[in-house]
Amino acid sequence: MIFFLKLLLAPALMAAATLAGRRWGPAVSGWLIGFPFISAPISLVMAVEQGPGFAARAAAGTLAGQACVCLFSLVYFWLAYRLAWWQCILLALAVYFACTAALNAFALPLLAAAGLLAALALLLPRILP
Repeated sequence: MIFFLKLLLAPALMAAATLAGRRWGPAVSGWLIGFPFISAPISLVMAVEQGPGFAARAAAGTLAGQACVCLFSLVYFWLAYRLAWWQCILLALAVYFACTAALNAFALPLLAAAGLLAALALLLPRILP
């Protein structure tokens, strides 16, 4: 049963968010994807299968990974005014992978990862062009 949940849950939830976006617009699907509409049920399946400790570490990793996505976006936006698109992507990916490597070297606890992501979410709108 858990195998089928893992196999079908994420694609079914993505399809539901896509259909909601077609029905009510891209803002609705963006909110559904941004909130734990998709990740929460998957985390629940992981917790059932691997235990709550594993699910907590996975949640911290997910939050820390989102911080790297924020940095990718920031670098891409700032460079887009000066460089070609492919140069922006290469440099932003380099920052993303460096951030990911740093966060993998120092596994953040859940609260620290949430704090890092919250700080970036508050800071980015102020420094984006």
